[in-house]
Amino acid sequence: MANRNSLSRVIILKTQIQGEHNRNVCVLGENEGIFHATLYGGPKSRLSALVQPLSSGKMWLYNDSTRHIVKISDFDAEKSRLSLRGSLYRLFAANLACEIVMRTKAAGESKEAFFLLNGFLDGLDVIAENDSPSALIRFLWRYLAVMGIQPSTEECIKCQKPFFRENVSKSIRYSTSNCFYIPGADGFLCPECAREMSEGFSLSAEALAYLAAMASSLSPRLVRSMPLSSSSLSQLRQLTFFLSEAAVGMKLKSLEASAGIL
Repeated sequence: MANRNSLSRVIILKTQIQGEHNRNVCVLGENEGIFHATLYGGPKSRLSALVQPLSSGKMWLYNDSTRHIVKISDFDAEKSRLSLRGSLYRLFAANLACEIVMRTKAAGESKEAFFLLNGFLDGLDVIAENDSPSALIRFLWRYLAVMGIQPSTEECIKCQKPFFRENVSKSIRYSTSNCFYIPGADGFLCPECAREMSEGFSLSAEALAYLAAMASSLSPRLVRSMPLSSSSLSQLRQLTFFLSEAAVGMKLKSLEASAGIL
């Protein structure tokens, strides 16, 4: 931010009280990545009402190089996403996604992280409550790809046996068997190779197919239409939560705060 005045397209990730009337705002910029800016003014100011977590839009900034402060001059809240605050699950899911992006510094891929998080928050804002868990799983799995650490779903990492056959008519891939994930691995094991494993995550064929579909070029609409049982959803939830914390390298506060909800 060399220019004294600049305009950024942003998602507001978090705000914190700073002093008596000001706030420190953590922001994901489409081009700038993660940065912090100061919002001046009391809680009754026009900008304070607009600059809220989970909102996105255009932010005008003033860079005071003398005081080493970036000040928020104005904000056009194109999407406020107020409905997220009316659902505990969706609010916690949104906060979890924002925390992961903050802690990983957008994985060094600001445009990809911005596109993925913005799309996830847009989806959460409009989907039904019971569709939110699968939406969160899709975000977490795809963000692992942004970080470059998404485990491969193609074949068993030990014996190289392929996991899939093709359904050409719908371009949806179906797993031929269940599989097993060992913490720290870059892929999955087939049942035969995982026979003696006592620690890890078991996935049904349905759950593995869901992950593979997201990793492919299949359209998001077709992925959302794929069947996912409650047991498969639970398996994917446990796996993606584990992988996300492993990627961050610490316990996620959002997961601890939402125990029993997410």
